[in-house]
Amino acid sequence: MTDTELAYAAALIDGEGSIGIYFLVNPKYKLRGGQYQVRVTVTNTDPRMALWLQARFGGTITPGRSKVGHRPTTRWLVHTQKAAAMIALIRPYLITKGEQADVALAFRATLGHKGVNEKGRPIRLPDGVWELRTQLRDQIHVLNRKGA
Repeated sequence: MTDTELAYAAALIDGEGSIGIYFLVNPKYKLRGGQYQVRVTVTNTDPRMALWLQARFGGTITPGRSKVGHRPTTRWLVHTQKAAAMIALIRPYLITKGEQADVALAFRATLGHKGVNEKGRPIRLPDGVWELRTQLRDQIHVLNRKGA
């Protein structure tokens, strides 16, 4: 990808997007009842933006939430490893979402530890990892709060 494309992607995230850390509860993730996930989203009324992002970074496109009387929106979403790879590429160009990007990358670095053994059975996380993940999630939540 060119520097221009990376800068454009960063501008889309800065202006129309979000970088977040979410906790997903799913029965198949038995370790501590769920898992954390880094997500990058962009929502806009012009679907070409989502298509452009998907062609370069992967991810999924879905209808976004639209208010009554407003034009329909399109939502692009990329998560986990693809999200971290994208954030690392566009980080030098981010202006308003730079702090969120740094927190998301710090969070992603804690995921090097596998929560299951070679047989797929849950194993205990090293001391402090779960707490650090929770702190980073809380930190990015504060950064994403409206008016902050």
